[in-house]
Amino acid sequence: MPAWHAHPSVWLLLGGIWVAYLLAVRNHPMTPGEAADRRRRTTLFSIGMGVLFVGADWPIHDLAEGYLYSIHMVQHMLFTLVAPPLLIAGIPAWMWRMLLRDRPVFVLFRFLTRPVVALILFNGLLLFT
Repeated sequence: MPAWHAHPSVWLLLGGIWVAYLLAVRNHPMTPGEAADRRRRTTLFSIGMGVLFVGADWPIHDLAEGYLYSIHMVQHMLFTLVAPPLLIAGIPAWMWRMLLRDRPVFVLFRFLTRPVVALILFNGLLLFT
């Protein structure tokens, strides 16, 4: 097993995204009855970020990089099959509206999320990785 060494770029990138998400959620006004939904979505997003962290940091990253191709494929499966659904489920509706408020972004998002287009993109990405 490779010796432990830090991956500060992973920590900074994923930590920055996670902290930005938590700050945005905390600072957004809460409607009555939203506490349970907010807690559930925050938990899902945090687990998704944790999956990304586990896949991108020691030891999985180091094993995938230089030793075991099977671990490399596990890493890709974590990145394509496990983390994205958790991250998407963790984004609240108000954040989606904010992210998609620009018309060109919304049109592109709507096109990319059509079932046939999404299926082709997903399988193409899976094949590429």
